[in-house]
Parts: sequence; structure tokens; C-alpha cells
Amino acid sequence: MADFQSSSNVTYGARCTVHASAHIDATKGPIAIGDDVAIDELVTIRNDSGAPMRIGDGNWFQVGSACFASRVGDYNVFEPRSVVSAGVVVGDGCSVGAGCGVARGALADGAAVFRCGDAADARACDHLLELHKVLAAARAARRRQR
Repeated sequence: MADFQSSSNVTYGARCTVHASAHIDATKGPIAIGDDVAIDELVTIRNDSGAPMRIGDGNWFQVGSACFASRVGDYNVFEPRSVVSAGVVVGDGCSVGAGCGVARGALADGAAVFRCGDAADARACDHLLELHKVLAAARAARRRQR
């Protein structure tokens, strides 16, 4: 792992990669990060509660995403500039689209969050839905192999 900003109250599973510009803040509560998690540049992960924050296996936090969720399941993708607020629970196999936010509640297993505005966004959304289906199938196959 590179020289990044991290609180001492953070544990990392096997094969995690953390970019040098990532910021992981566990000053208010511990953070446990599972195996095979990728944390890209400018990502912020912060536990804003006193309760332990668990991030499961195989998650990918892309450039500039921010996660303050109370729990993150396995094999999720947080696209660039996505934000998941404190108190949110993220299931397994979810995708949070670029620039999207989840302010409260829970994301059920396999949920996809994205926005579509104009025709160009609609084409991008179609692509994201197909990508989400492919990733979900790959994640399911990986779970069956365990």
C-alpha cells in the first residue's frame, strides 16, 4: 500500500489497494475493510458514527467517490464522484453511478443507482445497465465458486 492518509483504527483485508491520495478517517469509529478492495485516488471513506463501519470484500471505490455508509456489503462499485451518506446500508453487488448520491436508507442486493437526463445520458444509462448485469453475473459466479 502507498503512503496515504489513514487513521490507526482501520484494518485492511488481504490484497487491498489504496491510492496515495485516498483519505480513510476512523477517528469517530473503527473501519474494517475486507479482502480485494480497490480504493482509487481522491476517495474519502469516513466513519461518522461510534459504531464499527464494515466494508466487505471485492468493492471498488473509483476516483473521487465518498463513502460514509454504516455498512457496505460485497462486490459493489462506487463510480467517480458518487457519494453514499452516513447511516446508509449498501447490500451486495450494487452500483452507484458517477456523480450520484444515496442520502438515506438502504440499497438492496443488486441495486443500481444512476441518473438519466437527456438522450446522451439515456445511452450511457443503457450501457451502465448492461455493465451492471455483466458484473452481477460475474459476482454471482465468483460467490458460487467459494
